[in-house]
Amino acid sequence: MNQMVSNICQWYYHLKIKHKLIFVILVIMVTFLFFVFLGLNYVFNVYDEQIYRKSSQILFMSSKGFEEELQKIEEFSFRLSTDSEIQSLLAKLKTSVPIYEKHLIYQMMIDRLIQYSGDEQYIQSVHIFDLNEKEYAAGGNTSSIPKNEKLKIVKETAETSGENHWITLQNQNNVLVSARKIRSYKNLNLEPLGTLLIKIDLDHFVEKLPEDWGENERNIFITDGTNVFFSEQPMKQLDLKLFPAKNGQGYKIEKINHKRYFVTYFHSPYTNWTYWYMIPYNELFIRVRLIRYFLVVLFFVLFVTMAGFAVYFSKMVTDPIERLAGAMKQVQKGNFQTVDKFVPLELPKDEVGELYRDFTRMIQEIQRLIKENYEKQLLIKETEMKALQSQINPHFLYNTLESINWMAKANQQHSISNMVESLGFLLRNSISMKESLITIEKELEVVRHYIRIQKFRFEERLDFRIEVPDEVRQFKIPKFTIQPLIENAIKYALEPKIGPCQIILQAFEKDGDFYVVVKDNGPGMDGLSTVRHVHEGKGNGIGINNIEQRIKLFFGSDYGIMIQSQTGKGTKVIVRLPVHGEVKNHVQGSFGG
Repeated sequence: MNQMVSNICQWYYHLKIKHKLIFVILVIMVTFLFFVFLGLNYVFNVYDEQIYRKSSQILFMSSKGFEEELQKIEEFSFRLSTDSEIQSLLAKLKTSVPIYEKHLIYQMMIDRLIQYSGDEQYIQSVHIFDLNEKEYAAGGNTSSIPKNEKLKIVKETAETSGENHWITLQNQNNVLVSARKIRSYKNLNLEPLGTLLIKIDLDHFVEKLPEDWGENERNIFITDGTNVFFSEQPMKQLDLKLFPAKNGQGYKIEKINHKRYFVTYFHSPYTNWTYWYMIPYNELFIRVRLIRYFLVVLFFVLFVTMAGFAVYFSKMVTDPIERLAGAMKQVQKGNFQTVDKFVPLELPKDEVGELYRDFTRMIQEIQRLIKENYEKQLLIKETEMKALQSQINPHFLYNTLESINWMAKANQQHSISNMVESLGFLLRNSISMKESLITIEKELEVVRHYIRIQKFRFEERLDFRIEVPDEVRQFKIPKFTIQPLIENAIKYALEPKIGPCQIILQAFEKDGDFYVVVKDNGPGMDGLSTVRHVHEGKGNGIGINNIEQRIKLFFGSDYGIMIQSQTGKGTKVIVRLPVHGEVKNHVQGSFGG
């Protein structure tokens, strides 16, 4: 199982984006339809249960009403069988009486039965048989039961103890007979006097049955286990095997005479009959079936529509991305000119449009950088050629200074010799491109040669001091950082001053940083802007701005130069550097002004 899930995940992972979108949308649709079908199936089941409950309620109320009327008739049968006049007449018939008296008894019996037959609305006729099987009848239809059927009922009833019996007749629908043995209650001797039969008109019950199903064809019928003795609608060729009432009540769907019916049943323990409520299934569930068919068609249309929408939506989303991927492949091959063919003329304002804009800007920037790099390469080549050509001049100058140095030494001009040596040292360091960062010790060597030359010029007016402890002399510093600061101090502090000028070079470590300070007691300045402005317009071109830019380039924006100056009190230039001299941007080479 885990392997199968893993394979599906791998398969989905390697799909194209549009196929992933289609797959996800279809999965969501199928899942949605699945749960909708489950919900509809549940609703339809609930609907079936509601129909069953409603039909059961109708059947239960009908059966209860039916049995209540039967109980009334049973009570009527008991009153009639215990009537004193009837019992007296039947008792006389047991003796020998003249024919005339028998005729009078017959008339009196009929009159008494007529009085009783109108008391109950469902009674169709009342019959009494004496012990000689002489029939006394009253009612609307006394001949509806065949004579042989009546005598059969009389014989069966004579074997009972006097309780009421409900008898159904085969091949006679809607016929129900109440039979009771008439026994003498005089002196409680319980001698048999005759038999009472009451024919019930079941058709009248139809008028009291509920009509809750509207115009649907329905049928309520009653079975006694062997035959259908009452049916609201005519039933031909009804097979009772289709209606085994195993439980007290329930429902089923049966096919009767090539037609499906929804059947509800209720078994009454009072009469031991089973009441059935039958409704044509197609008529009852036609709306449900129509709704089901409509929903199936609707879901199919929705599924096809959503599948088409998924394809359209995925293409709408992925086509711009695929065009962008095609443009990137062209860029990868170096075909910058064909990129415009992949970029739409009108870009949307969504994320894809933003990707196109960024990609277009990136291509433009790449083209600009390629052009600049090409121009720079040409410039570098040209510069290298000029540098090779200009190498002749420094060698010639070194040789010339060396010749002057030997001539000065030969003529015992030691001052000239020292000045020439210092000048040569400064010249070699200024054009050397081997190192960008040097130690403080090497930078101090440059400063010493520079001060030696300036001493010949200013003599005792230049009071220069170095206060750099040994523990900081191995710290690294950008080349030509201190010497331009000393040069600025001489230019703007010593030269304008008539008397001596003191310039002090200090270096120290504080709070994890390394500081180089050049201070003087010259006339002072207004601030940093004044110093930069004055210096950048004159001198050798290596100004404070140049030094600060190189420091920030090497070590970051946290480091640089700070100037403190006040008119009449001198100037202090403070250079802040990292202790370990770690280069931030890995810049190599030398910097010139």
